[in-house]
Amino acid sequence: MKKTFLFALVVCAVVMSSCKLAIVPKAVNSVNSVKIDGMKLNLDRKDYQVLKTISAEASICYHQYGKRRYTISDRNGDFKVSYKHIPYTTNFGLDKFQGIAQYGFLTNDYQGQVQSINDMSPEDFARHFATYRLINACKMAGGDGVIEPVYCMRVGQEGRDIIFTVTVSAKVVKLNTDK
Repeated sequence: MKKTFLFALVVCAVVMSSCKLAIVPKAVNSVNSVKIDGMKLNLDRKDYQVLKTISAEASICYHQYGKRRYTISDRNGDFKVSYKHIPYTTNFGLDKFQGIAQYGFLTNDYQGQVQSINDMSPEDFARHFATYRLINACKMAGGDGVIEPVYCMRVGQEGRDIIFTVTVSAKVVKLNTDK
C-alpha cells in the first residue's frame, strides 16, 4: 500500500513539474462611464462638454480544428490564442499565444482583476478589444470619460470560422476645469 501511494505521489510530482504556466501579456484600459439617467457625479450641465460620439469595433475569429484544438484570434492579427484538449477531461487549456490581449473596461465593469484567459469566450474577447479601442479613441478626442456606451454584436460565419464582431459607441465627455 505504501509503495503504491509513493509511486502515485512520484507520478503526480513528475506530471505537475512538466506542466508549463503560460502568462499572456495583457494591456488593460479603463475609462469612466456614467449613465445619463443615473448621473451620480452631481454635475450641472455647465460643468462638462459633450465633445462628440465615437465608436470602435473588434472582430474575433473562432476556428476549431477537429475536436481537440481551437484558436481565437483578432482579425487584425494583433492577438491569437490557441487551446488544446486536456486529456482525460472535457476541458481545454491554453496551448500557445501571440500578441497582447487588449482588455478594455468601463469603470462600472472593472473589479480590479482580469478574467482568466482560459475562461474567456470569443464574445468576451470581442467586447474587451472593442472597449479597449473605444477608450483609446476617447483619449485621442481629449475626453475624460464616456456617457451611455452602446454595444452591438454580430455573429457570422466564413467557411469553418465563426466571426464575432462587436461595435461600441459612446459620447465623449470632457470635464470643465478651473483655470
